[in-house]
Amino acid sequence: MSDSFVGFAQSPKADPNRKIHTYATELQLTADLKSVFAAFNETDFYEAAFDKLQKLDFRQGAKLTFVAEPEYRGTFSRIDIPREIILLTELHGEVAFRFKERKGSQIKLQVKKALLEEEISLWRAACEKLVANLGDRFGSQ
Repeated sequence: MSDSFVGFAQSPKADPNRKIHTYATELQLTADLKSVFAAFNETDFYEAAFDKLQKLDFRQGAKLTFVAEPEYRGTFSRIDIPREIILLTELHGEVAFRFKERKGSQIKLQVKKALLEEEISLWRAACEKLVANLGDRFGSQ
């Protein structure tokens, strides 16, 4: 190899102490999907569902900063309306919202993150808060 070689850095090895945990649930909503999709483009939705948001940029790859204690960041990894929206946050991990309109609106929510044993209870509480806030916002049945 020469000194001018340009390549990709190796990916870091996964922490063997962290195990991937998944939190999944399904919400039947009284709100129609059109209003659900519209909410994803509003700052107050993220503030109600997650935490206070510095600035919203609803585009794939956009960076978000949530003002909480402690502050955490996120990014939209996939926006595929009307099927799914995937948001990655430092607190929650991968948050996948999958949508269906069948006898009302439906959101399948799946949250995945690699966690240490002592982080599980805090993460699960954040997931349950997210589900409760979604239910409050869109009228869960």
